Amino acid sequence: MGRYNIALLHYSCPPVVGGVEEVVRQQANLFHRYYNNVKIFAGMGGRFSQNFSIEINPLLSSRNEKILLAHKKAVAEKNIKPLQNLSNKIYKYLIDSLQSFDVLIAHNVLTMHYNLPLTYALHKLADENILPVVSWGHDSPFFYDDYPKQLRKKPYDILRQYNPDIHYVVISNYRKKLFRNLYDGRGKFTVIPNGVDPITFFKLDPHTVRLIKEQQLFNSDFIMVQ
Repeated sequence: MGRYNIALLHYSCPPVVGGVEEVVRQQANLFHRYYNNVKIFAGMGGRFSQNFSIEINPLLSSRNEKILLAHKKAVAEKNIKPLQNLSNKIYKYLIDSLQSFDVLIAHNVLTMHYNLPLTYALHKLADENILPVVSWGHDSPFFYDDYPKQLRKKPYDILRQYNPDIHYVVISNYRKKLFRNLYDGRGKFTVIPNGVDPITFFKLDPHTVRLIKEQQLFNSDFIMVQ
C-alpha cells in the first residue's frame, strides 16, 4: 500500500471539544500511524499533536463573524452574492494549500449550514477536479423536524444538492438512507462507521502495542485475557 498525502478539514479541531473533532483526531492519528503524510485544516483549535501538521484559518470556522454576517445578508437577499467574496477567498486559500495533497476529506462542512462560503468553495474545488474531495457526512439539519425553516431557501439549497464530482462517505447505513433521501435518491455512498482507536482508548504502553502488532492480535475476532 502506498503512502498518501491526506488533508482533513473541519470547522474546528482539538483542543476544541466535540464529536467530529474527536473523529478527526483519531483519523489523523491512524493515517499517520500507517505512514501517511497528514495535515489538518480547521477554523478553530490548536496544535494538539507533534506527529502531523495542523493549520488554523479563521475563514474555515463556524463562528467567524464575517461568515455569520454574510449568511444574514444572503438570507435577506435570497441569493448567494453576499457569500461570493468570502467563498472566493476560501477557494484560493484551499487551492494554494492543497497543491501537494492526494485527497481532501471534509468532515460535515458539506452537509451542515455553519459556513456556506466554505461549502460553496468546496463544491467549486470538486467541480474543477483539483483533487478528490470526500464529503464525510456525520449529520444534516434536514434530518430533524425542527430544523430552521430558512434552510429551505437560498443560499442553503446547496446543502441539498448532490454533486457527482464529490465522493460521499457516511457513518452508518441509517445515515446512508437519510442522505440518499436528502439528495432525491441520487448518489453512491460508502459506509464507514466511526471507530475506536484501541491503542488510545485502552491507553496501551509501547511494549503492549509491540506485542499486539507482532501477534496480529487486532486481527482476531475474540481475545480472552486471563
